Amino acid sequence: MNWTITNRNGYNSHVKAVATNHPEYTYEGGMKDYQPHGYGAIYKNGNLYQCGEWYEGDLEISMDEEEYNETMNRIFNQK
Repeated sequence: MNWTITNRNGYNSHVKAVATNHPEYTYEGGMKDYQPHGYGAIYKNGNLYQCGEWYEGDLEISMDEEEYNETMNRIFNQK
C-alpha cells in the first residue's frame, strides 16, 4: 500500500497516515520512506486490522492488541 502522511511527530518519527488508494485504511506508528517501519498498527474503518513490528512495509512480527498496546505504552512512557 502507498501512504499519505496526515500527521507527524518529529521527535520520534511517529506518524498518522491514510492509504492513498484505500482511504478506509489508516496507519499509526513508525514510518520510513512512506512505508510502515518499526512498531505500528493498521486500522480498517477505525478498527484494528494488523499491528506489530514492521520492516519496510511488511509485518515482520505480528502482535495481538493487548501485546501491542503494552509495547507502545512502554515505548512512549520511557523517561
